[in-house]
Amino acid sequence: MNASLKYYFLNNMGITIWMPRDPSAVLISDQPILNAALLVLLPQKLHQEQKEQIKILTGMLKVLELGTEEWCVAWVRDLTEKSQHTLIVQSINQWSPYHVLVMGEALAQFLLNDSKSLDELRTTPHSIFGLEPLLQVTYHPAQLEKSPENKRKSYQDLLRLKLQISQARVE
Repeated sequence: MNASLKYYFLNNMGITIWMPRDPSAVLISDQPILNAALLVLLPQKLHQEQKEQIKILTGMLKVLELGTEEWCVAWVRDLTEKSQHTLIVQSINQWSPYHVLVMGEALAQFLLNDSKSLDELRTTPHSIFGLEPLLQVTYHPAQLEKSPENKRKSYQDLLRLKLQISQARVE
């Protein structure tokens, strides 16, 4: 095995699959889960030294009351290239999550091709090109770290998403 390659372990439906990291991938995750109940999208990876942001993200995920096998966190390689938009949408469709939580204004504006403010984008679920899954927009953990007063708004976003997930499970 080539030591320069990083492999990701994917355990889907009890089947162990080893997947090489694709250097051309636009969505990256340490542990991708296909058909997850929730895909959490960040504009960049959170690193270990960003302890407070990781703590905030962990708290946010606890609100949703999902098991660790039901959600996946991924980040986008590059938001500067408009051509990446289609590739990101295709990647989301390939991963087939039931719901997507988009964290941060820049990523939300990029994915939705919309210049509205984060507060405007947060109010309703969105769809890219009219396709499933629905996207819920909320604050990035860094924004919540800098402005704790937005935690209440983010909590409302998560409750809205939690309701969507529970309604989808009933159907």
